[in-house]
Amino acid sequence: MGSLDTSRDQVQDTANVIANRAGTIAEQVGQRVSSAADRVSDRIGGLSAAAQEKGTAAANSSKEVAGTMRDALAESARNQPLTTIAMAIGAGFLLGAIWRSGR
Repeated sequence: MGSLDTSRDQVQDTANVIANRAGTIAEQVGQRVSSAADRVSDRIGGLSAAAQEKGTAAANSSKEVAGTMRDALAESARNQPLTTIAMAIGAGFLLGAIWRSGR
C-alpha cells in the first residue's frame, strides 16, 4: 500500500500546487481588472467634467442670446411699435398653426 499512499500524496501535492497557482493567477487578474476599472473611471470622470463645462458654456451662451433678443425686442417695441405688434401676431399665428398640425 506504500505506492498507493505515495500516489495519493503526489496527487495531493499536485492539487495544492495547482490551487496555489490558480490563486496567484486569480489575484493577478483581479489586480489588472481593478487597474483597468480605475483607468476607465478616470477617463469617464474627465469626460464628465468636460461635458459639464460645455453644458455650462452652452447655458451661458443661451442666456446671453436671450438677453440680446429681449433687448432687441424692447428697442423694436419702442422704435416701431406697430411693426413689433404685427410680428408678434404673425409669430402667434405661426405657432398656433404648428401646434394645430401636431394634433
